[in-house]
Parts: sequence; C-alpha cells; structure tokens
Amino acid sequence: MTKLTDRLDTFAARSEMTQRGFPWEHVLTRLLATSLYDIKDRDPDIVAIRLAQRELRNKVSILSEFRGQIQLAVAARLSLSKDPERYLDRSISLYHKLYRRGFRRTPYLVLAAMELAKEDESRDDELIESTRAWFDSMRDVHPYLSAPDDYLYAALLARHGVSRKDAPAKYLDMERILSTESRGGNDMQTLTHVLMLASDDCVSLAERAREILASCHDHRLFLRFSGAMPLAGVLAMLPDDPDTLVRDLIEGEGYLREKRGFSDFSVPKGARLLIASQAMIAVRRDAVAAEQAMLDQFAIALMEAEQTALMCASVSIITNNNAG
Repeated sequence: MTKLTDRLDTFAARSEMTQRGFPWEHVLTRLLATSLYDIKDRDPDIVAIRLAQRELRNKVSILSEFRGQIQLAVAARLSLSKDPERYLDRSISLYHKLYRRGFRRTPYLVLAAMELAKEDESRDDELIESTRAWFDSMRDVHPYLSAPDDYLYAALLARHGVSRKDAPAKYLDMERILSTESRGGNDMQTLTHVLMLASDDCVSLAERAREILASCHDHRLFLRFSGAMPLAGVLAMLPDDPDTLVRDLIEGEGYLREKRGFSDFSVPKGARLLIASQAMIAVRRDAVAAEQAMLDQFAIALMEAEQTALMCASVSIITNNNAG
C-alpha cells in the first residue's frame, strides 16, 4: 500500500492547491481539474488555468456549456495544451459542427468536441461522421439508454479508429457476460464503452471485468450504486488478479476518506473510488511500460479509458449533485 498511499497523498496535496486557487468552485469540479493534472503527474498550474478561464470568458457567452458546470475542468484541459487559444477555437468550432450534426448541447458534447479537437483540422468531417455513426450504433443496441453521456465515448472510438464492424454484436456479447454480475442499464452500457475502447478483443476483456465485479460483490463494494461502474473496465486492463485490485481499491478509497476534505460530508464515495483507481493505475503504469519495454497501444488505451471513465463519471456525479 505504500506506493498507493504516497500517490494518494500527492493527489490530496494537489487538490489543496486547486482549492486555494479556486475556493468558490464546486468541490467535484475542483477534483476533476486536479485529476486532469494528476493523470499527467503534474501539479495544477493555477496561473495557466486562470488564463484559460479568461480566454473562455472572452470567446463564449456565459450561457455556453463551455462555461457551465465543468468550466474549471475545461479551463484545466486548455491549460494543459501547448496552444490553449487554438485548442479552444478548434473545440468551439467542432462543438457547433457536432450540434448541427444532431448532437444535443450538453457538457458531454463539450468534452467530445475537445477530444476531436486534438486531431488535425483536415479530419473534422471524417471524425464528425464517425462519431455520429458510433453513437447511432450505440442507439441500435439500446435506443432508450443511449444519451448525451455516451457522446465522449463515441468521439474517442471515432478518433482512435476503432472498427465498427460487428459493434452491436460485440456490445450484446459483452452485456451477456456481464449480466451475471450486473442487472444492466446505463452503468453497464458505459462499462461496455470502456471495454470497446480498450481492446480489439473486448469480449474477452469483458470476462475479466465480470470477475472484478464479482470480487467487488464479495467484498460488498457495489460500483453500480457509486456511479463508478466503468472502473471495472479500466481495472480489467491491469495485470493483477481481481481480488488484489479490489482490495487495493477499497483500501485506497478508505485511506482517502480519512484525508482532510475527502470525508463523506465533502466528497461522494464514487468520486473517491475514481481517485483511488487513478492512483492505482499510476502506480502500476510504470510496471506495464517496463514489462513491455515501451508505452505501447495497451498502455495508451489504459490511459485513455482511465481519463474517459473519470471525466464521464465526474460529470454525472456533478450533475446529479446539482440536481439534488
């Protein structure tokens, strides 16, 4: 646990930096901004984030989703870019193009646009059509479940060129495997998106995710009710046995709960689980890279799935808390 607790201590210290810099922001929005820096193992750059916020105020109206519930996270993402101004211009342009292609204006569409904006402008039309096709494939499987919270996954699948061949059949196969440990619904659908993104052999990876969910249930950890079910897909890519992963996740969440500012009164359990899983992945990432002698496609998929699960789940938690 030493390396894990060290990583959690680092996150807590970085969280305090963000809190001092943005004391009036929602606690979960601050944690999300901190997480974006922590994924890259960097301390939050408060000055750079404030400059990005100023750029947002100059370029989008106060009613824009870019300045809504996740505006601090948007500013954090911009501040991590080599050219924040161009990144914002590209993101705004793609946001409007996606809207005209039939997507709804939501915080998830902002995140999807920012994901596609990482690619060259010459690919815009191709990526928008691929994102639309991926979302339509999701709706073919679940016409009533597919919603704006799937936009970022559709954009990621499009950006990374994941084949849509047999995608509906793969979704159904994964859900059949996972159904022994989950009753389905939106949480399971999100988990299958993570698995689809993570591996060409996503159906086999679903079996490992099922084993992790089973171990969670044995330890009376119910990810479904914490808004953190996508974590089973992220953890499924790690090399450890399921029981070890689940024990580390529980111990990490418990350790974080005792830290100042992370109690049940301040932060939902689902958010603490997300942070604990991020720390677990950071600790193991070096081992994965060393074992394979390079940061190959597997490790890259791991980071992409980690960040996507974190972003989507955090937006969901923030939205639900504000609604309550």
